Amino acid sequence: MTQKPETSRPHPYPPRGGGWLGVPRAFSAYALLACQLLLVMFVFEVPMHLADRFAAKQRGSVFAAVQRQIARWFFRLYPFGSLRRIGRLPSGAAVLICNHQSRLDLLAALALGANARWIAPRWMFKLPLMGELFKLGKHLEASTGDSGLAQARELLDQGTSILAFPEGRRSRRGAIAPLRGGLFQLAIDSGKPVVPVVIEGTGAALQKGDLGMRPPRVILRVLDAIETAPYKGEGGAERLRGDVRAKMAAALDELRQSSRHLAMPNGLVTRAALGLAALSVAALIGVAVYVQSACIAAPPGYSGSRALAEKSVGRFGDAKTLGDNWSRVRGGVTEVALSGNSWERGYASARFTPEQLKEQEDHLLKTVDEFLPWPKGPVRWLLKQGIGVNNRRLPDYVTEEEKLEILGLVEGSVDHHPDDVPLYHRVLNYHAAHDISHMLIDSPLVVKRDLVGCTGFAVWGPATQDGGLLLARNFDWEAGEVFDRSKVIFYVWPEKGIPYVHVAWSGMAGAVTGMNARGIAVSLNAARTEDSGRFGQIGTPVSLLVKRVLNEAESIEQAVKIIRDTPVFVSDSYLVACAREKRAVVVEKSPGRCAVREASREGVILHANHFEHADYRDDQANADHMAHATTLYRHGRLKELVDESYGKFQTGTCLGILRDRKGKGGKDIGLGNRNAIDAFICTHSVVMDVTAGVMWVSSGPNTVGSYIRVDVLRMLDAKPQGALRMVYHDEENMPRDMEYYYKILDVIEFRKQLKAAREALKDEDVAKLKPIVKSMENMNATAFETSYFQGRLALLERKPAEARKRFEEALSRDPHYEEVREEIRAWLLKASD
Repeated sequence: MTQKPETSRPHPYPPRGGGWLGVPRAFSAYALLACQLLLVMFVFEVPMHLADRFAAKQRGSVFAAVQRQIARWFFRLYPFGSLRRIGRLPSGAAVLICNHQSRLDLLAALALGANARWIAPRWMFKLPLMGELFKLGKHLEASTGDSGLAQARELLDQGTSILAFPEGRRSRRGAIAPLRGGLFQLAIDSGKPVVPVVIEGTGAALQKGDLGMRPPRVILRVLDAIETAPYKGEGGAERLRGDVRAKMAAALDELRQSSRHLAMPNGLVTRAALGLAALSVAALIGVAVYVQSACIAAPPGYSGSRALAEKSVGRFGDAKTLGDNWSRVRGGVTEVALSGNSWERGYASARFTPEQLKEQEDHLLKTVDEFLPWPKGPVRWLLKQGIGVNNRRLPDYVTEEEKLEILGLVEGSVDHHPDDVPLYHRVLNYHAAHDISHMLIDSPLVVKRDLVGCTGFAVWGPATQDGGLLLARNFDWEAGEVFDRSKVIFYVWPEKGIPYVHVAWSGMAGAVTGMNARGIAVSLNAARTEDSGRFGQIGTPVSLLVKRVLNEAESIEQAVKIIRDTPVFVSDSYLVACAREKRAVVVEKSPGRCAVREASREGVILHANHFEHADYRDDQANADHMAHATTLYRHGRLKELVDESYGKFQTGTCLGILRDRKGKGGKDIGLGNRNAIDAFICTHSVVMDVTAGVMWVSSGPNTVGSYIRVDVLRMLDAKPQGALRMVYHDEENMPRDMEYYYKILDVIEFRKQLKAAREALKDEDVAKLKPIVKSMENMNATAFETSYFQGRLALLERKPAEARKRFEEALSRDPHYEEVREEIRAWLLKASD
């Protein structure tokens, strides 16, 4: 039977070129395919060879499978077209017959997903990279004649399908051309079915000789398999060839005439997701470019003398000297005396403490990583971009003098992380570390940490034994023991303003605790309000605000005005005491509000981490903080202790309160409970006799070491060189807490055991958990954590009664956070089931 040349309606293709987007579409298609092939051939070639040699049942199978995946992913990734398949391939081996409209048919047929070897024209084997895959995939060349058909017969007998384009050339008008070749006789002889596959849409997308490309809307229609048994005998192959062509032509006409479309073309969701991902990547790149170009703080210009940079650090006794500036270690605490203009003070400060600066920055960056969830690298990058955008206007809220001091710090330092953002930008933002951490406390990019806080108070008049004004505070910050061990007492004689003393860390131009030469003392505690820490808010870092109070204020009124008039972006409260006025107040400041809280009892004002003024009574964030954190509990315990000592306060009484580790009513709640005023987490603790102009600063660790005496007024009056020569005696210091000086080692080890216990619980490893819990009992028997892990161990050992007892015991020991209490209650319910 002779095939008629036209059995399907001619369907002229649209004009060539695809419009002005045709060439970019074609280029993107070639580029995408090239990237896929380069990735496969130059990255995965060796693994593919090994898998094909040792794991595949048939040589070439791995490479043929890779070809199919390349084609599938091409249509998934290519954003300008679609591919959908109608019908299913048979489960066994078959001869697959495809029509041929365009070179895109190569990818379309591969995307069919058939486990087949092709009888392909020689030009396919000469294609760059893809041709190599055809060779490695053990496909057959059509030009090999009978030998190729013999190999095809072997493959069919082994269960591998054969695929071919028997038209032999591309159809210029889209009709099914006469089918040629010995494939049909091969199918009859092997007894395998013939499966016609109609490809539509490739010819309209990419025509012969066309440089441009239209969006390929490709349809693969798999027709029903045609069994070859009825075609055995003379003329059977010719009849089979004609029937196959007729079915393909009819199916092609049906595809073209049908108005039925899938509601969602194949691959649309994938391409939409990939498009969204591409837009996201582009947006992230845009943000990164924006951050680098517009959000990195530029150092200020400095035209003053840099003579200090030409000098070497000298020695005077046990002190280092640089010009009139000096540094020494006294009683285990570093003292740094700074004078001159802002740049000189910053430069000298950095030159005196290079080792501490490196250790602190390394530890701070490591601590930031601990806050981040997995995957840390991308999350860290996102966080840095977000902070960069949010803080892009931070320099606008920093005075020129403050910028120059930070510039001096930078020029006196070594940049140990040169691949990061410039050092000036980093140091400026380190001064806002407190603010940034509070801004991010509810961010999904940050793993929640303990909601710790600081405790302080001031007493005067009838509350004290001699009527003087005393202030005491614990600065709790779990950033690491390096900030406790490397604390610095700074003596500052600025060119402009009031000299002052403050306690902080190396490289710190700001302040959190200090006293000035006019008898103004200030300490800072963090808080939470609804208008605090919103993305897009920016203001002055609170450490610089405290420094301004010390540098400028001579009265409480002036201090309050400075605080009220300074824009901030997080909420904090400021305990401000004045020797001349013999009183203290707490200024509660949020980004949108400011209130001054006076003493609720004559001569006493308490300072925790919540706002008490009526202006914040309806603030939900403040209420939530009181409910979930430790601030109310510590405030309650502080009130008990202050009431007990009312009228008898001396500096030693203040120290006793700062070292209190009990719960309300003197309850034993174990060591390290964050409900305690002293939870062994403070990085500095200070007692001030504001009236006398003296402070005592903890030498560490935490509050258990001695507190060294600092005669603030005498030191500041003596100027740098006179202050260096002042003599202190050990008996003037406040003594160590000998009861707990060595017990703190147990607390440190106990916290390590807590981590180990959590790891053992993850694995439900009783053998590993049991000795850990025993060790916890020996070190901190009355801690709620000990009872909790005893309960968890009892549950693993299937002792529910013992577990209930331990969980009830844990709840009775005042766990510090509501989330912790909820977890213990949940386990108590499980033990009761």
